[in-house]
Amino acid sequence: MLHTLKAGKPDELQDQIQWNNEYRLFHFVRGVFTADGLLLNVMMLKEDLTGPQSVYELLIPFSYQ
Repeated sequence: MLHTLKAGKPDELQDQIQWNNEYRLFHFVRGVFTADGLLLNVMMLKEDLTGPQSVYELLIPFSYQ
């Protein structure tokens, strides 16, 4: 789903990247517990809007003492 960026004042609501229009692709973070730790995936919609794709992955390992 595409959504619009809030525009106007205050300045902190302004996008820091120049875009061709006001629409942005939807992003979210998916978290999954694994045997080794917490796996986080930053997900976004594909450009053709056919479904999500992982664009960044981070594993936070469990600390055993």
